[in-house]
Amino acid sequence: MFSNTVVSIVDDDKDVRQSLETLLNGKQYSTSCYASAEDFLESFDPATAGCLLLDVRMPGMDGLELQGVMQNRNWKIPVIIMTGHANVRMAVEALSAGASAIIEKPFRRAELIESIERAIVQNQKSRKSQARWQELEERFQALTPREIEIVDLVVAGLLTKQIALELNIGDRTVETHRRNLMRKLSANSVAELVTLRLEHRSFE
Repeated sequence: MFSNTVVSIVDDDKDVRQSLETLLNGKQYSTSCYASAEDFLESFDPATAGCLLLDVRMPGMDGLELQGVMQNRNWKIPVIIMTGHANVRMAVEALSAGASAIIEKPFRRAELIESIERAIVQNQKSRKSQARWQELEERFQALTPREIEIVDLVVAGLLTKQIALELNIGDRTVETHRRNLMRKLSANSVAELVTLRLEHRSFE
């Protein structure tokens, strides 16, 4: 279905884990099972793409508490809450903590698969966005403070002479900085430079 993705399953009920694993493996999903929230936190690699099927009521740390820990650790994996005791308060808490869906046990297979597919697509988009932000951040981190000033003045629509007056430096100095920053950002035109800076700001 989705290459290089794993559906992680956290449920203290062995029968539920095995049932879900059999179902998802039959749908060509890779799975990884955990008997408790503590086991998941100890073994899970947050770089793993995919989603998490999480039981809300478990001994020890419950599903909502695990969500809180994941938030604190900035783990971005989408969470699908599984519960046999859904209620409004629990649903609000789970969704506020970032759950992508809540499904009630016993759940319909079609509903489960649909929720997983949506969560994985969400995860893929999030990872692409994060990768793009890191790429842009690395480029702009390579600029000096003066070069950043010039970038922002170019984005504001100022010409070379206006930038020189604004910063109290010579026209040639501005041009030298512009050449250097264009090279560092791999920008081939002013339009491309402006587009890169606006895109970079959109992540802030």
